[in-house]
Amino acid sequence: MSANDRVAVVTGLRTPFMKAGTGYAREQATRPQTVGYGLVDSPVALCAWIVEKFWDWSECAGDPCNAIRRDRLLDDVMLYWLPATGTSSIRLYWESYRRRRMDPVEVLVMPRVLGLVIALPALTVLADAMGLAGGALLSWFLVDIPLGQYIERVQGSISEYTFWVGIIKAPVFAVLIAMVGTLRGMQVRTSSRELGRLTTAAVVQSIFLVILADAVFAVVFMELDI
Repeated sequence: MSANDRVAVVTGLRTPFMKAGTGYAREQATRPQTVGYGLVDSPVALCAWIVEKFWDWSECAGDPCNAIRRDRLLDDVMLYWLPATGTSSIRLYWESYRRRRMDPVEVLVMPRVLGLVIALPALTVLADAMGLAGGALLSWFLVDIPLGQYIERVQGSISEYTFWVGIIKAPVFAVLIAMVGTLRGMQVRTSSRELGRLTTAAVVQSIFLVILADAVFAVVFMELDI
């Protein structure tokens, strides 16, 4: 086969593939989390995703079981389903494209930081409300304190700044937790053992930083007489 013939064959095979066969890589390289939700949440979705790849990438005459036994196919599905690694397996595509097409800080870090900065103050308000409501119910059922008297005691015991102190702290804690979590998550490379180790490290470091920040807040508020 001449050089021109080889070029013609390669071009003839490449052109249809580039038109119809690169969506798999593009989806995982640019929007990996979109696929990841389905692969981790639904075994049917994961199975369909894997079976379609065997159908497309093997000479199976339209039936993947012609190229691979059904039990081996199910083994492959379970290999991703049981440890929930459908999303993390996409990392290969994301890493190969990120320098050219994606900013990991913009795609992975900032959404988590912003989400936690919004969610944690909301959770703080919810926790405050649930704590007050729970205290009211227990006071009523256990020691027969009427609701009006409970509210009066609460107003006399809690400073007007107490609520706002919690709201001020929450975004700072959120940033610390999100930054540590994303930092350790970006450091995962080779194995599920490393994932577990870095997850533990992220939890411990987040707790330490939250305690440290809370101590700093305590000193500042004490100096401000709040």
